[in-house]
Amino acid sequence: MAKTTKADVRGSLSPEESPLLPRTSPRLLLRDFVPEDFWDVHAYTSDPEVTRWLPWGPCTEVETQELLDRAAGYRVPDPRTDYSLAIVERSSGRVIGSGSLFTRQAKAGELEIGYCLARQAWGKGLAKAAAAGLLGLAFQGLGMHRVFGLVDPENPASVGVLEGLGFRQEGRLKKHTNLKGQWRDSLLFAILEEEWLASPHSEGWGQE
Repeated sequence: MAKTTKADVRGSLSPEESPLLPRTSPRLLLRDFVPEDFWDVHAYTSDPEVTRWLPWGPCTEVETQELLDRAAGYRVPDPRTDYSLAIVERSSGRVIGSGSLFTRQAKAGELEIGYCLARQAWGKGLAKAAAAGLLGLAFQGLGMHRVFGLVDPENPASVGVLEGLGFRQEGRLKKHTNLKGQWRDSLLFAILEEEWLASPHSEGWGQE
């Protein structure tokens, strides 16, 4: 396969941003992806350690572009219901990961949270900080009632992120997801709007 250049990276990413974005904290910014993010994104989507617990990856360049095109598609519906966002390190301006909020039961005011970070961003509390920004968008921006997350039992780092933000474990789903050809259990974690708003972690994020 020929090497992809930045000029080749097109996709359907629109310049129009949600009125609820970007969201900022002292260290991070959450925003929609733009075409120029391609190489930062591909650096982590192609890393087998980063994608170990994800349903996709490690990605080729074509597959990374497909992920970005899919993220662009979430911006089309009005009202918007799903978010796949770039996690930007403010000190460097680099995209260091992605965070998501997906509709599962829209009428019930519920969203599923997801996140992944580049390996060089691990161990710095950035996953927890990014997830806090996503929760602020869900509860304080979108007025959701409940946010839940599904985590593999062998992924203690992600369990720690959710528990550190006040999520409680509600159950274990037996052989719930097929991860790279293997049926795996999922731990179900959730947090309610009133629980989040009473948490000290609900502070520290705002809008530009």
